[in-house]
Amino acid sequence: MHKIILVHNTAILKYAHKCDVVYSLTEFGKTLIPSIKLIKDWGEAYITKQLSAENYSEEIQDIVE
Repeated sequence: MHKIILVHNTAILKYAHKCDVVYSLTEFGKTLIPSIKLIKDWGEAYITKQLSAENYSEEIQDIVE
């Protein structure tokens, strides 16, 4: 079976019982960046649209009351 690795991690020993773990994308993982950016852009547009709709709805409520 083929193993797909998207993220690489490296443990760095700082003190006797403490280490930091650094995560980074592998070259294959980096191929997902354009798709992730598209999803991010879609989410931002959706949120903006939702906030605009909520603001519009609140303005209508103010006028009606």
